Amino acid sequence: RLTDSDNNEIDAFYKSEIGQKITRKQPELAIDIKEISTQWKSDLFVEKMSYLVKKGYVTRK
Repeated sequence: RLTDSDNNEIDAFYKSEIGQKITRKQPELAIDIKEISTQWKSDLFVEKMSYLVKKGYVTRK
């Protein structure tokens, strides 16, 4: 739970120059994060499935 002081600091941050920049850049950041996350999930899936196959797990088709 955030205190009133915490909320005041957050408010001040978002009113600052860097806070405004982050607010403006959020859509671009969200796209970048989605692309990175998608690639990471794919890589992780391949890595874990390869491990399972090496340990004898057989996938059904």
